[in-house]
Amino acid sequence: LKGVRGFGDPRPVTLPSGKSVWHQADGAGKETLPFHPTADDLGMQFLQGLNHDWAGGHQAYNGGRYDRWIPAKTPTTMAHLTRDDIPF
Repeated sequence: LKGVRGFGDPRPVTLPSGKSVWHQADGAGKETLPFHPTADDLGMQFLQGLNHDWAGGHQAYNGGRYDRWIPAKTPTTMAHLTRDDIPF
């Protein structure tokens, strides 16, 4: 996507832990990094929906620390697709 740096961003946000924003912990210390889901046809595969409400967004934001994505939105928030995964 034009204008979106994504994983290639040379300066991603640094978390209070000192790691990049891509290292999201679940609250118990287990980290989830961005991942590509495994399925035969991701364009037609059901992926768990994420919380998109105000409270969930602010929980993930965590006062600007950006370190509560997994507790707020589940590990699926770290899933990513490629252009080849999308059938349209």
